[in-house]
Amino acid sequence: MLAGAGGGAGGVCTMPRMMSMIGIWRLVAMLWALAGTVPPGMPATGSFGSRGGAGGSASHGWVVLADPNPKNEAGAMLAHVAPRSVAAGGTGAADGVLFPAVRLERMALAVAACDDRVYLFFDAEVGRDASVLEVLSVRALPTPIAGMYAYEPRGRLEAHRSLPRLGGLIGAVGTAEGVVAVARGDGGTGGRALVVSLLRGGEWVSGIPPQVEGEGGMDLRERVQLLSVAGEPRIVGRTRGGVWGVWESARAVFAGSDAARSPSEAWRFRRLPDAPFAMGSARVIGVGPLVVAAARDEGGTLGLWSLVGERWMELGSHAEVPERFGVAWLADVRRVVVVWEATDPVAGVETGSESAAEASEGVRVWEVSVSTGLVMHDGPAARRGPLSTQDFRALVVLLVGATTAVLLFVVRTGDDSGVLSMPRGVSLAATGRRVAAAGLDIALAFAGVWVVMGATPGQVIDVLRLTPEGMGVMGLVDVILFGFVGGTICEAIFGRTIGKVLAGCEVFPVVGREAIDRRGLGLRRAGMRNAVKWALPPAALLGLFEPGGRHRGDIAAGTVVVERFDIDKDGGGGSPA
Repeated sequence: MLAGAGGGAGGVCTMPRMMSMIGIWRLVAMLWALAGTVPPGMPATGSFGSRGGAGGSASHGWVVLADPNPKNEAGAMLAHVAPRSVAAGGTGAADGVLFPAVRLERMALAVAACDDRVYLFFDAEVGRDASVLEVLSVRALPTPIAGMYAYEPRGRLEAHRSLPRLGGLIGAVGTAEGVVAVARGDGGTGGRALVVSLLRGGEWVSGIPPQVEGEGGMDLRERVQLLSVAGEPRIVGRTRGGVWGVWESARAVFAGSDAARSPSEAWRFRRLPDAPFAMGSARVIGVGPLVVAAARDEGGTLGLWSLVGERWMELGSHAEVPERFGVAWLADVRRVVVVWEATDPVAGVETGSESAAEASEGVRVWEVSVSTGLVMHDGPAARRGPLSTQDFRALVVLLVGATTAVLLFVVRTGDDSGVLSMPRGVSLAATGRRVAAAGLDIALAFAGVWVVMGATPGQVIDVLRLTPEGMGVMGLVDVILFGFVGGTICEAIFGRTIGKVLAGCEVFPVVGREAIDRRGLGLRRAGMRNAVKWALPPAALLGLFEPGGRHRGDIAAGTVVVERFDIDKDGGGGSPA
C-alpha cells in the first residue's frame, strides 16, 4: 500500500531474461514502468529543511494511507509524521505518532516535502488534460500545544503549476533548491530519455538530465530512484554495463551562473558497493547526509541498511512486513519511519466511527534511529491527538456525572439556614483548617496516583497532553477516583481523612439540626459527601462562603466539618453556630 521513499518507480529487465528468471509478475512490473506509472503503494517522504536559525528546521515526514469510505472507495488520507524534536526548542511529538492531516479523494502518485510543506502529485482527474500531473500542497503549522500541528489550507490542498506527464513520473523529492521531479521522456523531448524539473517561482524549470547513452549511461530498463542527500538530488540506477551506482549532481543542474552545459558536467557517477540485498527491489532514501536502503525479501522480512563508506551496514530487520509499505524519514533526528497496514482498509467505513477507529489500529509503525540502529517504536501507530478515544469517553462520563450531581445536589438541595446545635467542646471548623485539609487530601490523591501509576504530578495535571508524557483526561480521572475512594473509606469509618487529621478537624453527621458526636459517617453519608467534593470542586468551594460553612455535599449528605476545643481553657461549653 505504500510507495517507496520519494515515489520511486519500478523498472524492468529485458523480456527473455525476465521471462526465464523471474516470472509473469515481473512482466506486469515492466509494463507498468513502460506505461510511466509509479507502482501502486503508499507514497511516503521526509522533508528537507532549508530554513536557517539556531537549530535549523524541524524535519517532517508524510505518508499517504488508503482511507475508503461509503462515498469514495478510492479515498486516501495524508498522514503527518510530526517532528520528534523542535529545532528552536520545546517538545516534539512522541515516537510512533501519526496525525491525520487532510483527506484525499484519491491516492497520490508521489510526495515530496521541503520544510513544513508537502507536495502531492496526482494523475489528472477524469475530463481534464491527461498529459499533465496535478501538483497540490499543504503546510503543517505548530499549535500552542506542543507536538500538535494544524494544516493549511484547512481541509483542502493548494494548487501549483501542473507538471508535464511525458512518459511517466519516476519520483519527486525535496532539495535545497526546492522540489525536484524526474520523469521519463517521450518522443517530444528532443531525444532525452529523462526529464529533470525544478519547481521554482511557481513554474517548473527544466534541467540537464544524466547521460543515458553508452556503456556508462543509465539503463532505463532497470529500476530508477530519486533521492535527496544533504539537500542535493541523487539518482540511483544501473548503467548499461550492469553496474549499480548513484548519479550525483556535480554542478548546477538547473539554469544559473554555475549551470552545467552537458550531462557529463552536471552529473558524476559513483559506483555503489555490492549489496547483501537485491538492489533492484530495494527502496533507497537519503536521511540528511546518509544513504539508507529498505529491502524486503520474499519471506516478508524487511531489512534496513545504511551505506557507510564502501559497505552496507544493517541497522535492523522486521518480520512480516507486507509488500505495500512506505518509508518516511526525519532528517534532523536521523530516523527512518516505516509504515504499513497489518490489515486491508475497511471499505465503506467512515473515518471517525468506532469501526474505522478499530481498522486504523492496523496501521503499524517501525521507527528506527539511523545513527544507532535503536528501535524507537514498533507497533500500532501511536495516538493521533492530545486526547485519545479513552480520554473523550472519560470526559463524557465526567460531564454526565457532573450534570447529574448538579441536578441532584445543587439544584434540588435546599438552602442551609446556617444554625446547628453543636455538642459540648465542638464548633464549626475554621475556614483555614478546611482549606488546609482539602489541600492535603488533594496532595495525597496525587501521591497515590504517583505510587500506583508511576506518573509524576506534572504528568497527571497535563490534561491536554502538552508534553508526550502527559496522562490526559485519564490522569484527572485517576486523581478523582483516588480522592473519592480514599476519602469515602476514611470518613465512613473514622469520620476524618488524613488531611483532616493533620489540619485538626473532622466530620460529624447531622440529625435534624443537631450535629452528633460519633466516630464514622457510614458509607452512604461519606459517599454522597465525597462525590460532590471530588466530582464538583466548585460546589465544594462554595461552602467556604456559606453562613453555616457547609457545601452542597454536606447539606445533601447531612454532615458538617467541625473542630474541637479545650473546654477548660475556653471556659465554657460548646456554643451553637
